Amino acid sequence: MAAFAAEVAAGDRRFYRITAAPGTLIESLTLNGSLSWTNPAAEGTYLIETGTDLNTWQPWARGFVTGTSSSLKVSDPATPPGMSYIPGGYFTMGDNVAVTFGNIVHKVIVSPFYISSRETTVGQAREVFQWGLDHGKLQTGTEPPNYTTLTNTEGDPKFLTIVNSGKSILRLTGTTLSLAPPLPAQPPAIAWSAAHPITAITWYGAVVYCNFRSEMEGKEPCYNLNDWTCDFQKSGYRLPTESEWEKAARGGMEGLRFPWGDTITHSEANYNSTTANSYDISPTRSTHPVYAANRPIYTAPTGSFAPNGYGLYDVCGNVYEWCWDTAGSYNGQTRTDPKGPDVPAASGNPMFKGGSFLTAAERVLLASRYVGYPRDFTHEDIGFRVALNAAP
Repeated sequence: MAAFAAEVAAGDRRFYRITAAPGTLIESLTLNGSLSWTNPAAEGTYLIETGTDLNTWQPWARGFVTGTSSSLKVSDPATPPGMSYIPGGYFTMGDNVAVTFGNIVHKVIVSPFYISSRETTVGQAREVFQWGLDHGKLQTGTEPPNYTTLTNTEGDPKFLTIVNSGKSILRLTGTTLSLAPPLPAQPPAIAWSAAHPITAITWYGAVVYCNFRSEMEGKEPCYNLNDWTCDFQKSGYRLPTESEWEKAARGGMEGLRFPWGDTITHSEANYNSTTANSYDISPTRSTHPVYAANRPIYTAPTGSFAPNGYGLYDVCGNVYEWCWDTAGSYNGQTRTDPKGPDVPAASGNPMFKGGSFLTAAERVLLASRYVGYPRDFTHEDIGFRVALNAAP
């Protein structure tokens, strides 16, 4: 084991240490966040931990040794604002205790990437979809029973999101999007605001948001809206894969139900507490007592609870989050950057993760996955966060 410290960004002094074969020695940590070390043997595994002092450490990255000299980019000073850098390496995906709703336990090697620290907010969605309206890329439509919707005009038109409904905070007047006014009965501290996560958005809506935001920022859109495929080599925003989402959500931890441990209460997440699970020990039951006043959308403003080890908020509860992958199962073998399951389900339904303000603790588990609805499904407890590629 060895330790090394360096200033990797102004005001951000972090220490790193590595656990590997005896004789492993850290050689350097560059200002761009690249950690280099030597290994006595060209095989085995390593664990890198980080801390702001030499007394408190948290897991940061795990990997396989493939030579006598190794390196890993452990931090990135160029991380875009509002995003977290997730270092490359492997993690253990799935959870045996979540067998009903989870995934078979297996190792997944994931390349480095960026992911939004917070769920996409209604304020961000309003800005991006307003850009789409202003540029003729969106039009209004209707969905049963009588919902006003937004639909893309380029490519294969799809139902993207609901507006002017109790299921959504977005309101459309003519061609102008705004936020719904707070309900009169709401306490001011939890009134709907631009900081709440966007809800009532379909998988297609999340994909179109990614493309529009990419265009707004001069990035290459990842998605082809004619056939709804993704070019993962492009520089633009995209939905995370299931393995990217779960690695980021675990925050460097392994073998836990939640980023903070194996039990859950309302002090840690916005979810529906019940007596059905022994690990749900919340002293308050049912929907969250603070945010249930936001009827019928019981969301908390993003960032209302403590972040995980990678700086991500609300990965458990608040709203489900769309992922790229379709439903299916893994065979238990180690995978590298999978874009979907080993055995896709016949339904072709996409994946969403994380649970929501409506769901009980078993749906909020990190390994839990929900696959029961098609891409044009929407609900007041489904949102998303976005990802970007990062250089190795």
